Amino acid sequence: MSKTTGCIMKGFMWVAGIGCLVAGIYYLLTDTSNWPQVEAVVISSREGTSDGTGTTTYYTEFEYTVDGVLYEGYFNEYTQYTRGEKITLYHDPKDPNHTIQSQGELGSAGCIGVAFGLFCIGSMAWGAIKARRKTETPLAE
Repeated sequence: MSKTTGCIMKGFMWVAGIGCLVAGIYYLLTDTSNWPQVEAVVISSREGTSDGTGTTTYYTEFEYTVDGVLYEGYFNEYTQYTRGEKITLYHDPKDPNHTIQSQGELGSAGCIGVAFGLFCIGSMAWGAIKARRKTETPLAE
C-alpha cells in the first residue's frame, strides 16, 4: 500500500470514528419518550434486499399529516405492508419530517454509533502507539 493510500485510510478511520461517536452520543441523549404518536398510511411496500439465508427486507413508503401538513417517509424492515394499511409512528415535535417506529428507538442506534466510533478511534490510537514504540525501541548492539 502506498504512503498516500495509507494516509487517506487513516484519515477516513479517524473521521468515521469521531463522526460515529458524536452521532451515537447525540442519539443516546435524544429523548424520544415524549414524541407524539401519528397514524401513517402505507403508500407502497416492495421487496428490497435478501441475504444468503433467505431473509428479505421490504422498502416501505408512507405518508402522514401533522398540523394539516402532509409528510412522506420510508423505512426498511422485515415486514411487508399492504397499500393503504395504517401504521403507528412517532414524530419529532421539533421536526415532523423525522419519524421513528417505536419510542426509544434511537437508543440502539446510539449504542451502535458509540461502539463503532470507539472501535475506530481505539484502533487508530493503538496503531499509532505501536508505531511509536517500534521507532523508539533501541537497536540491539
